[in-house]
Amino acid sequence: MIKAIGCLPVIVGLIAALILGQSVILEPAVDAVLPPMPAPFPTTPPLVTNPARIAAIEHAGYGWIAYYMGSYADAETEFTIAIERDPTWVDGYMGRAMSYIPQERWTEAERDLSKVIERDPNDAALYSGFRAYVRNLMGDFQGALDDCNTAIMLNPRLRANYSNRGWIESNMGRYEDAIADYTYAMTLNPEESFYYYQRANFSEMFWDLNGAEMDRYLMRGWRSFGCEMCDDAIAYLTLAANYEPAAGDRPADITYAYAWYGLGRQHFANANYDLALEAFTTAIDLAPALPHPYAWAGETAMALSDTESAAAYYDQAIAANPDYFDGYLLRARALDALGDHESALPDYYEYVRLMESRDLIWDVFPMGEPFIMALDEMFVHHIPVWGAAGQTLTVEVQHVWTPENNAEPLVLVLDAHGAVIAGDAVQSDYDEIASVEVTLPESGTYTVLVTHLAAPNGPARVTIALDAVDTNQDL
Repeated sequence: MIKAIGCLPVIVGLIAALILGQSVILEPAVDAVLPPMPAPFPTTPPLVTNPARIAAIEHAGYGWIAYYMGSYADAETEFTIAIERDPTWVDGYMGRAMSYIPQERWTEAERDLSKVIERDPNDAALYSGFRAYVRNLMGDFQGALDDCNTAIMLNPRLRANYSNRGWIESNMGRYEDAIADYTYAMTLNPEESFYYYQRANFSEMFWDLNGAEMDRYLMRGWRSFGCEMCDDAIAYLTLAANYEPAAGDRPADITYAYAWYGLGRQHFANANYDLALEAFTTAIDLAPALPHPYAWAGETAMALSDTESAAAYYDQAIAANPDYFDGYLLRARALDALGDHESALPDYYEYVRLMESRDLIWDVFPMGEPFIMALDEMFVHHIPVWGAAGQTLTVEVQHVWTPENNAEPLVLVLDAHGAVIAGDAVQSDYDEIASVEVTLPESGTYTVLVTHLAAPNGPARVTIALDAVDTNQDL
């Protein structure tokens, strides 16, 4: 069952990695078309099974369990066996690369990631979030830069690309370009304290002492964000919100908006909803094109039981930036809280479609038997299921760890036309399973999407079943 209102997803660690090297400025292509979800799967029933792939999936499951337990050598062994069982399955290489990284085996990781990219060259997250990170640590700075720029050309909305490129430019001595990239990254993710830290350091080089001072207040405020250090967060963000330079230029209005937005978030976390709404409204007045304050004003209105205002705020957030994927997630959760599950499903799908994650395509999987996959914000799993009209499709997803460490799985079922026909999400109630049971309206291939909404990451036990079907599928 779906539970409502929570926090924004944690930004995946690897995508936020810092990249070194050289760069050529690429302007954000704000009018670029977002790449669609993967192409539809075949619409005919499977004719054969693939025992080698099923064996590979089993060992990869063991690999993910070992990986999330921190047993990286054991994970490497299991993924290697998976590759030996089925060398054509690209996800085996993906898992083994992930196990090489914490072992600091950069050359092997780069080799496996290159195999994945060779078979899936249009997935932007592969370049910026994975191989660029590894190439940086190998010292291949130009290769890391090339991967970042490729990712930007494939999908200019990946927000971490701009901060990564800013780091590259700073190492080239191109500090003005670095400031521009960090400034743009802030509009996409104003919660990231590191952006303010970097921009402050570079701004001082151009004697923008006022901007540097205010950015340091913002950095300390966002770094202190949370219940344990909320007094520090409020103190620093208040200094930023009320900052008046003794001389020189005043920072841009949007920088003040980041401060008021941060104050709103901290007041919301402290359940001071009236103060939160006031802060979010001030941020909106300062930067009406910034979507984040609208969305969290909507969360605040929901907390105050003002559902009409909440709906308007969510709509304004998405209108301000239709690619603001967290806005869709917050609106979906709010709709579920109001009992409007049917309207929430398209918003959950938009959230998944716009996420900065690697798309993992399962063309073979065990039917009717539980199998293990990585339940991680870095991955969106696409599982095709061929079914006949009238059959019942059942999906269950549950974290394999103990209940107190449970993640928050999200499951969606799409028809052959890409429309969401069923879905479920779990939040906070650790003893629950994300489950879907739907009667298929027509014969054809349906797609089960599996990811999760919040940390911790970990392995998940997934079961997909159809009544009166074969035990395996090979599409």
